[in-house]
Amino acid sequence: YKHTTHNTQHTTTVMTANTTHHNDSQRRRRRFHLSVSISLIAQFLFLPNTNHGWSPAFLMIPLSPQPNVKNNNLFSFQCRSSRLIQSQISSSHFREMALFSSFINDDLETTTHKNHPTFESHPVQVEVALTSSAPTPEAEEALASLASTTLALLSGNEEAAKSLSGDASKKRELIRQTFSAYDVCESGTLSVEEARSLFVDLARNLVTEIANSDAGGGGKVAQSHAKRVLAADERGTNTIDRIASKLLLLADTDVDGKISIIELANVFEVVQQSSSVETFPQPLRALAGSLQLLPKKEGVNVTLAAGKALNWNVGVPGDDHTLRRVEIEKGLSIVGLGRSADASTYFLPEIGIVFDAGIHVTSIKPKTVLLTHGHRDHIGALPVHAQNDAKIFTPKEISPLVKKFLLAEAQLNYGDVTQTDEETIAALGDFDIMGVQDLDEIMLPRNCYLGSPTPLGVQVFKAPHKDGVPAVSYGIFRMKNRLKSQYQSLPKNELGALIKNDVQITESYKEGIILYTGDTTIDLLRKRWKEILPKYKVLIHEVTFLGQPSTDFDESTKLKGHTHYAQIHAWICAFPETTFVLVHWSLRYSRQDVLEFFDENYGGVPSNVVLWI
Repeated sequence: YKHTTHNTQHTTTVMTANTTHHNDSQRRRRRFHLSVSISLIAQFLFLPNTNHGWSPAFLMIPLSPQPNVKNNNLFSFQCRSSRLIQSQISSSHFREMALFSSFINDDLETTTHKNHPTFESHPVQVEVALTSSAPTPEAEEALASLASTTLALLSGNEEAAKSLSGDASKKRELIRQTFSAYDVCESGTLSVEEARSLFVDLARNLVTEIANSDAGGGGKVAQSHAKRVLAADERGTNTIDRIASKLLLLADTDVDGKISIIELANVFEVVQQSSSVETFPQPLRALAGSLQLLPKKEGVNVTLAAGKALNWNVGVPGDDHTLRRVEIEKGLSIVGLGRSADASTYFLPEIGIVFDAGIHVTSIKPKTVLLTHGHRDHIGALPVHAQNDAKIFTPKEISPLVKKFLLAEAQLNYGDVTQTDEETIAALGDFDIMGVQDLDEIMLPRNCYLGSPTPLGVQVFKAPHKDGVPAVSYGIFRMKNRLKSQYQSLPKNELGALIKNDVQITESYKEGIILYTGDTTIDLLRKRWKEILPKYKVLIHEVTFLGQPSTDFDESTKLKGHTHYAQIHAWICAFPETTFVLVHWSLRYSRQDVLEFFDENYGGVPSNVVLWI
């Protein structure tokens, strides 16, 4: 990533297969291509509970335009506020905030303001001011150095980060140079637009470095993804903005959209301190995932991830099957098989429910079968479960065909060619089939599940699969009760008094247990993640293919109705409290192929992943 400055000319060269030389005006116009506000971008990106509200804490100070014709007859604008005012906040206060860590010492000077002039109502003026004041070569170099440092820390390479940014004084100087270059109003605080401009450029530096070298902590998958992001950015998409929004979320500690120099420094402190599952903040996880990176301390050995799915011998006379078993938590395990075009079935023995019916094992007799679609590798053993009086849920569009399938199988097995459907039903009994569709929520009868008497329910999602193949995903939840929020802090005697007065102090809620996608594309999560990921503790998600991200790979995977791993990696990183059980690998991959893919491209597997392989 090279920068060359000569007079008012400023060029940027990006050494990738998909990008070319661009002049300064092109580069800077991209900074301000803002289709939606940063708050909406943040909502779009993995953070359902984060809302940025732009604070009116500071009075608006009008800007006075000073006609100053340059190149394209643009106006430059000057703030009526004073230059930088030295902060009177003590260095001990900074220590309490713990923002600079090794960056800070007692002689650190910072900047503040009495009245914060903001450009929020003048986006065009901000664009003019930023565009007409190109960063110095030193500022450009500082930004590139901070990007490299962030990437090294994000990848868990602290030694490289130290060599890139130098000692504490050099780090402070890098931050000051970068901050000053984007503080065009010289107010001491970056406005919403100034902050966005800085973080878009920082994000572009990060992506460019990954695209040009795999030394940033990723492998070929990360490189391919970065080149693709840069190419998409050249076409005017908001891919860089998405990455920038995650960086902004890390910096904007007071959630007002504006960035102080302390908040900017805090970004690099947060990255440096992110050394464990407990401290790794969600925006940073989302950032790593969106870059197809896996920080070393966030991952586990591939063999360990695959070892979570252990061989499980049924151990009943007549059963010679060896299945896989994963214990999710006490009282919840998954037993079954799952390979693309082979057999898919995932039995929850503690509650007596099975997802799909691709294989029959005599000792597995579920009370309820949740059928996602009608492909034979998911439906082959359904007649056996139907014979055992299991309740069968199936996509509504195919429920008549499912009944025909069960009748035909019964006639082949028990009847003769002359037996009618009515005669078969009279002899064997009818089948308990229920057609379901998107948004259905069904409470199960008590005889349709095992274990705790706490009511169980099923939530249905339409699953994007192949054209012409109706498919659904199923979530299983428990109905529980809890104190209403307004009563949770009251002592027992006061709660008792409310109950005596017939006050309803509790409310029911749905506790998501596990969700099974069946065969589907990544569009299920893209469109419905807010309904799924914050609610369900365990997600069994198909990952049929492995490979480097590309438009062709995405399209071919979608055409087949499936998902490839790079598409789901960002979601896995952004939701560390959710366990992702990855299933349905294509038969083209051996167990060793799958393990080597993760080792070579990610250096391991995210710690919240179970490889069903």
